[in-house]
Amino acid sequence: MPRDNAWWSISGRLPATLALMAALAACGGGSGGDGKLSANWKGRSNGSPSTGGLSTGATASWCGAGKLLEIMAISGDTGVAVLLYPTDGMKSGTFAMIDPLREPVHAGAAAVAARWPDGEQIVGFRGVTGSATLSVVQGTISGTITGTMVRPGLQPESLAFTGNFSALRADSSAGACPPDSGGKRISHDSVMVPTDTGAR
Repeated sequence: MPRDNAWWSISGRLPATLALMAALAACGGGSGGDGKLSANWKGRSNGSPSTGGLSTGATASWCGAGKLLEIMAISGDTGVAVLLYPTDGMKSGTFAMIDPLREPVHAGAAAVAARWPDGEQIVGFRGVTGSATLSVVQGTISGTITGTMVRPGLQPESLAFTGNFSALRADSSAGACPPDSGGKRISHDSVMVPTDTGAR
């Protein structure tokens, strides 16, 4: 299936963890946990109404060196990545969604990327406004995402996006840190790959 050139051309300018969406989209395997992410979107893509959703296994990685919590859910060619930058360790809080092409990532910010098949292409969207919440109770992570996402290109398209994640426990090993975070990740393959339970 052809890739959406606009998405792939900007992925190198986003934080490295967003670019992992591309590397992991075709992977399979099991997450080994009960974590789950569900999301829905509604708007326009390729000039036509676009609605869809994802409900699948998810994983979380906590990079203490970069103060970055990465949540990822992949099912076939559909995937969502959520990056949260807590101000003081991995604690409950509310995060403002930023557009990483227009605003530097910083403590208290959230960045979101998503991709899914649309006709003969895999299209990519990035979050530009909205918010995310994070709840951490005895090491178990849950939260919500609400915002507007855009598809880059000569004719930007936007859609409303909502999601929630639950029952996640973060991998905090040395391999959980991406190269640009102050930590070290051996390779893209070191990210745990979620269970492929299907997208609609």
